[in-house]
Amino acid sequence: MQSVSIDGNKYFISFIDDFTRFTVLYFLKKKSGAYNAFTSYKAYVENQCQLKISTIRTDNGGEYFSDEWKSFCEENGIRHEHIVPYNPQQNGIAERKNRTLLDACRSMIQVVRLPLRFGQEAVATACYLQNR
Repeated sequence: MQSVSIDGNKYFISFIDDFTRFTVLYFLKKKSGAYNAFTSYKAYVENQCQLKISTIRTDNGGEYFSDEWKSFCEENGIRHEHIVPYNPQQNGIAERKNRTLLDACRSMIQVVRLPLRFGQEAVATACYLQNR
């Protein structure tokens, strides 16, 4: 996000179901929080939907290459796909979703003339509306 939110978060990570396109957002203070967000998302999916995650597709960000992340995926039978570096078209669903969320966020903030620190709330609202 462009600036730090009221809660002190600067990043968000989106998890998108390939079949329904239902999106869950987690807000992060640092990119290294991606692992904890993923473990929370996995628990959410298994408890709420009684489904198992079989594959996760990520870009080549350093936050996805930790030994902790790799061992978690191996223990849970999750195939971890990395897209080719500098080729965001391979992860088109996530790229398009994030762009749409941020465009809606910018529009909401500009129309209502809110300070940029309300970006987290605007992104969460955009995600809520798109899921509906």
